[in-house]
Amino acid sequence: YVINSGTVGDNPYKPFVRQYGLEVSQYVNGFNVAAALMNGTGAKLFNRVDNDLKKDGYATLDYTFDQYGSMLGVYGYVGHYPLHLDNAAKYPAQGYDDFRQIGVMGNATKKQGALVGAFYTGRNEFSTEIVTPVDSLSTVNSRGFYGEVQLYTLHPRVQPFLRYDFWDPNTDVADNEVVGPLFGISWRALDAGRLVVHYAQLKTRKPSPTPEPTKKSVTFEVNFMF
Repeated sequence: YVINSGTVGDNPYKPFVRQYGLEVSQYVNGFNVAAALMNGTGAKLFNRVDNDLKKDGYATLDYTFDQYGSMLGVYGYVGHYPLHLDNAAKYPAQGYDDFRQIGVMGNATKKQGALVGAFYTGRNEFSTEIVTPVDSLSTVNSRGFYGEVQLYTLHPRVQPFLRYDFWDPNTDVADNEVVGPLFGISWRALDAGRLVVHYAQLKTRKPSPTPEPTKKSVTFEVNFMF
């Protein structure tokens, strides 16, 4: 959730959602490094043509400790998004959201299961005024993390997992965090594919006595590996 949530306010941009681009990577003696340039079109049903010539980029560096894939790594993302395409009444035609996100990630994996987690911090700089966009830049800092437990011993092809998400879109504002658990089951139905279903219950914190809305969702996934 911390990766694919909206970056700030009514900016609908979500990293890695409907992206395309070019990635290069190399693995040497347990170390793996990857870097990419992408189109940066954002979270839309259909990809938008990005005419501002500003591309997004990300890079990762991680180290694998054992034969099961236990690893520790770092991640960084730099993006540039034209806000006026989604809200022209609020944002100027030349207004953009320049944002970045960095984090650490890792997992400890054994035959019996795995512990997976990550922590991310982000920063957005954008304009909210049409008349004087240069003099009205706003900055929003965000942070989030998740922790997940995966169990492999119940069945060789059926693996349940439990995750907890925390997302604070603006660290300067109190009682705006999104938190909650997620429970799912992964079924390796084929050697080259799997089915996944998970249930999430995310609560958005609000100042008392405002009710805290809870978003409940069920997601189905079908993955094929080649």
